[in-house]
Amino acid sequence: MAEIHPDYIHHISEQIAPGELSEFLAICQSPLRVSIRINTLKISVNEFKLLAEKNQWQLLPVPWCESGFWLERPANQLEQIPLGNTPEHLLGLIYIQEASSMLPAEILLKIYQQHQAKFPEKILDMAAAPGSKTTQLAAITQQQALLFANELSSSRLKSLANNFRRTGVVNYCLLHKDGQDFSTLTPDTFDAILLDAPCGGEGTVRKDPNALKHWAIENVLANAGLQQKLIEAAFIALKDNGVLVYSTCTLSREENEAICHQLLQAHPEQCSTISLQHVFPGADKASIPEGFVKIWPHIFDSEGFFVAAFKKLSAATNNSNAELTKSVGKICPSGYWSNPVDDLMLSIKRYFLEHFAFDLNSLKGQFLVKNDKRSETLWLFPSALGNSLFKTLKPNRTGIKIVECFTRGRKIQFRLNHECCIAFGKQFKHHVVSVTLEQLQQIYLGKDITIEDKSITGDCVIVYEGQPAGIVRAIKGRLKNNLPRELLKDRLNWIVS
Repeated sequence: MAEIHPDYIHHISEQIAPGELSEFLAICQSPLRVSIRINTLKISVNEFKLLAEKNQWQLLPVPWCESGFWLERPANQLEQIPLGNTPEHLLGLIYIQEASSMLPAEILLKIYQQHQAKFPEKILDMAAAPGSKTTQLAAITQQQALLFANELSSSRLKSLANNFRRTGVVNYCLLHKDGQDFSTLTPDTFDAILLDAPCGGEGTVRKDPNALKHWAIENVLANAGLQQKLIEAAFIALKDNGVLVYSTCTLSREENEAICHQLLQAHPEQCSTISLQHVFPGADKASIPEGFVKIWPHIFDSEGFFVAAFKKLSAATNNSNAELTKSVGKICPSGYWSNPVDDLMLSIKRYFLEHFAFDLNSLKGQFLVKNDKRSETLWLFPSALGNSLFKTLKPNRTGIKIVECFTRGRKIQFRLNHECCIAFGKQFKHHVVSVTLEQLQQIYLGKDITIEDKSITGDCVIVYEGQPAGIVRAIKGRLKNNLPRELLKDRLNWIVS
């Protein structure tokens, strides 16, 4: 049971609509429904519905997200298989995401398309970890936008990168910066910005019973101070006619409406509110007079959430750097990076054509080679990043590894990279091995498996029901496991009794 501090009850009673306090407090004591978002980078909603039916999963649509569903699983599955250990999750077909947190990304792109009739080219997710909203943006745009995923916390960067890898996101730039720095680093640069701000988390009490146990108004005001600095930086970093979405998973006015009002007051001629009253069917139930959406948990049986949207009417600073808003030349990293020489690139392309029947020329982006003493690794970088922005932001990580190249005598040997397999393996036609559920389970447990066809050799992509799972090396009917160590599990039990 959630323990709610008496001071919070008094505080929120003055902000909630008359007569709704008891309903709000009651639902705070009830379990939160499980919700998932189907990753349409890997599987369509209709295809997943067939898979869910086969699994005896019940899906109830989330009204504001076409790929979002509340999920009910049979009791025996709940007892034996955590949702995060299901094949559907490990293969990147789903993202476990609270339903209300699906709203900000949907709003950002829907509004931008309404105003610009296209997807934005450059999107900044200012506080991105663990990646639910960034991967959602990638899926909605089908990777047509370049995503700048920023995270201040070093410890959360790894999980952010891992979620991109699992879900097949490739068109991203991972940044490790204080969000406040974007006002000076990249003024008037991004077409769209999502600021899901650090907050008090009052709306998460159904998932975290201790969220309101130690509530204090001093913490709320401290959060508000940081939020005000972040939204100001976000607005400055936004291009003219760009869209900014501000969201939190908290409910106090001090961290929500007040932050938005201060932004509007600071930029009365440059900033305007975009009304969200009709942004999804039933939005009127949660809309407030300012045009923002405030989802109290009892309205849609979800977590609490707040979302506001703004349009930048004109530049908010005279320090705009036009060089950053367009792609300026190819990326030229220093150090061990170089453009691939013709002979090496021809050899790599021939390898992919002969071994996988895959044309590397079909990939969009810029190829770069990273050199070390033992090998050369081919990477694919987003072409929309541009050299000026690359040098300004100094990404923690961008692009994906394609293949590692080793020289053995006069021959070049190749080792396919796992993230290339996950992102593009569905397009491979040769050296693709279908496995059973039992075999896939063995692979995730770190074991080798055997197949009847002993003629297949070298790197192979293993697929389960058409979905790439990873790389194995085939030697005389034995498939040697090459899954990255961090993906291996100590135990799995997919055979439910």
